[in-house]
Amino acid sequence: MAQEPIVFLSYASKDKLIARDLYRLLSEAGIAVWFDEAELVPGTRWDSELRNAMANASVVLMLVGSLPPGKWQAVELRAILDRTLSDDRFRIVPVFLPGSTVENLAPALRAYQSIDLRDAENEDSKLKRIAAVLTADPRTGELADSEEVGDRLREAGDLSGAISPYQKALAVGHARLGDAHPAVARIQRKIGVTYLAMGELEPAERCLRTALEIDQHAYGENDPRVSADLSNLATLHEHRGDFAAAQRLQMQALEISRRVLGENHPDTLKAMSNLAGTLGSVGDITAARLLEEQVLYVRSAVLGDDHPDTITSRSNLAATLADMGDLGGARALQEQVLAARRRLLGDDHPNVLIAMNNFASTLHAQGDLDGARALQEQSLQLSRQVFGEEHPSTLTALNNLSGTLRSQGDLVGARVLLERALAAYRRVLGDAHPTTAVVMGNLASTLREMGDISAASTLLHEGVQILERVLGSEHASTMSMRKALSSIAIRGNGV
Repeated sequence: MAQEPIVFLSYASKDKLIARDLYRLLSEAGIAVWFDEAELVPGTRWDSELRNAMANASVVLMLVGSLPPGKWQAVELRAILDRTLSDDRFRIVPVFLPGSTVENLAPALRAYQSIDLRDAENEDSKLKRIAAVLTADPRTGELADSEEVGDRLREAGDLSGAISPYQKALAVGHARLGDAHPAVARIQRKIGVTYLAMGELEPAERCLRTALEIDQHAYGENDPRVSADLSNLATLHEHRGDFAAAQRLQMQALEISRRVLGENHPDTLKAMSNLAGTLGSVGDITAARLLEEQVLYVRSAVLGDDHPDTITSRSNLAATLADMGDLGGARALQEQVLAARRRLLGDDHPNVLIAMNNFASTLHAQGDLDGARALQEQSLQLSRQVFGEEHPSTLTALNNLSGTLRSQGDLVGARVLLERALAAYRRVLGDAHPTTAVVMGNLASTLREMGDISAASTLLHEGVQILERVLGSEHASTMSMRKALSSIAIRGNGV
């Protein structure tokens, strides 16, 4: 017996091929869809079948193409809008196809939550964006709806896809609540953090500073939300290489938390952990270790050894020990972290994959390349299954495995993985993201070892330009890549 449809596909005849692809994509994902080409039986009254299908559907995906709605799609739209008047759980979701514009969307639908597929690179991205909307609670308001869609897409790794619904939520928040409402600050903060993850530092700073100003006005200087805003801005300064400013902001955030919440409050411990990370970045590893040991001690005593925050503290301390050269101490902690994550979360949870990669990095540093490779291959396989091919976690796993292959002398294998990772980073994060530039540098190093000096030089030159533009010419990453480029130029000249 056929599953009762919940999604009705409405489209213009010129968009039939795209509608057919979306029908297949959604059906294969287990989403029940009514698509006229698949459901209408020759000889039946198609108009009554359409009316029944629309009456039984809970969601209509209204495909918006490069032209305004055609005659029959306009008829469907009138019937659909009539139903919204009597059923507040019924939803209409415009879907922008490649080549479409807002002007091609019926004016009556321009206030609705929409799905933007115009920059979706592949089927996985399309499915994530559609599923994010279809799984949102239809009983919530527009603000919560759009914000939740953004949250879902950000969690799924579709950072660029998350921006549009967040901006929709922000526009609704401005209109309903005013420019200085705390809910507006919350959404500004989410947009800022998303832009930060994308490497778009200027829009990230605008949003994060706006959130800080609203929170300071609404709550005063001594509020945990202000502390969180300061910490986010500190992270932005770290991305720019301004570690002194980052350290100053993290210390301000910690002082507020200590004063308002007390020494052992979870938010204070988080602020201490953030400051420790910044201290590690500026090279004060001893101070970072002392803070992390203090955080771990308190969390273990108050929350227990198996609490997620305690496990995170153990992982942070392990990373600092590795930076200090104490690989044995780091390995012991990372083994505990991985065992706890697996026991509590299962093998395919994102935090388990992170723990596997961290442990593999320490094994690599200790010279256990076979052990590191085995863990990295397992992590990559699980990440592909859980997140898909182009999620940041999958791309990180690709990059990590390539490093181990290179250390084992498998330069061809490393090159294949890095080329795949770089192509994906260009699509997902764009050509101007620092992470894209770092992968360029990794691929260039591999190409150089293989003797392809010209290709390596081209990549390094592009990477330096990206880092200079985004991070500045004095950032450590920029100077490191510029040094590599100079070195390869000297070698190319036979010096």
